[in-house]
Amino acid sequence: MNAKNYMNSKKTEKNEKVVLKFCDDYHHVEQKVLDIFDVFGLEHAFKNKRVLLKPSIAIPKDPGEASHTHPEFVRGVVRAIKKLRGRPIIGESSVIYGFTREALDIAGIIKVAREEAVEWVNFDACALKKQHINGHRLKEMYLPKLLQEVDYRISLPKLKTHSLSLYTGALKNQMGVIPGCLKARMHLLAPGLDALARAIVDLNVFVAFDFALMDAIWAMEGQGPSSGSVVRSHFIAGSDNLVALDAVCSDLIGIAPEDVLITRIARDVGLGPCDLDKISVAGDTGQIGRRSFQLPTLSSRNVVGIVKDYIFFKLRSSLIRPYAIKDLCRDCRKCADICPTGAITSGKTPIYIKKCLSCFGCYESCPHGAIKLKCAHYAKKSFRQKAQGFALKDLL
Repeated sequence: MNAKNYMNSKKTEKNEKVVLKFCDDYHHVEQKVLDIFDVFGLEHAFKNKRVLLKPSIAIPKDPGEASHTHPEFVRGVVRAIKKLRGRPIIGESSVIYGFTREALDIAGIIKVAREEAVEWVNFDACALKKQHINGHRLKEMYLPKLLQEVDYRISLPKLKTHSLSLYTGALKNQMGVIPGCLKARMHLLAPGLDALARAIVDLNVFVAFDFALMDAIWAMEGQGPSSGSVVRSHFIAGSDNLVALDAVCSDLIGIAPEDVLITRIARDVGLGPCDLDKISVAGDTGQIGRRSFQLPTLSSRNVVGIVKDYIFFKLRSSLIRPYAIKDLCRDCRKCADICPTGAITSGKTPIYIKKCLSCFGCYESCPHGAIKLKCAHYAKKSFRQKAQGFALKDLL
């Protein structure tokens, strides 16, 4: 894991490369991805290596709505990695706190993992480690140990506009490595778009992904990341530099890279180029042209808006809490073993809330259903609307 800080970052001098491949059907993803890997000379890079694939599964809907990385896109990448003798692992944490397993199921990711016989990891239910990030905005965070244990990390973002950040891509996809309610706490540490963008860049500096493949076969315009309209853009983009990839992809949908704050800040700290003249674009460039996506109506970022956001995420960070049901506990201690802070020693004892991170590892990993989720009474209606389509059977 790359633990360098901004002060030691060097500006990127070399031209970075982005490869575009025309792809009008998700059944062709495997070969297109292999073609991209070939351009980067990666045909032998994955042999006997554990390769983490990190899709974008925020609020899963039907794959045809283009709100998340399409499961068949994930399948194609899995098959490409396996063909190159790598060992793919799929990992993600959704924004529906405490329901990542269900989110991955609804999104079709678990089905793909089972059919392709590959491991999938719920970042809300895996071992975590407190990391000292020492960034401009983000100082420390509990992150999955798996990020350090794999040999290769590949981001699989979805091409979308975004009502807060204008555009969302490979750099912003890193938010999904943060487990549970810690995502809401990141918003508390970084209220306002500028602070949040810098925190996201902090995360990218620390958790350096080796490659990114953009699912732009079906994309989203307008009020993204979840309420926009589907656009059939028919391409896949790949790069070993996430900043360059985001710069090219935003330009292809009519958004200047300089107008995307996350991309611009990442450029300023030396993660990659924002200037298209410093990026080499290869592949099916003749078949993929620029088009202007409908832009979102951006949220107000004045002082009042920032204060409102802070209050919202303050409430959201404490909205859902795990709760032990003693009568169901068989004292297997899986909850205690996975808790990174010692907030729970057994399902027979109360959870020490002051230590609880709301990462939901205890809830997601309990094999006996002895951990339920307790929602603040004032927020139940709002949460049920947010989690529409989820069973919510364990919500007290």
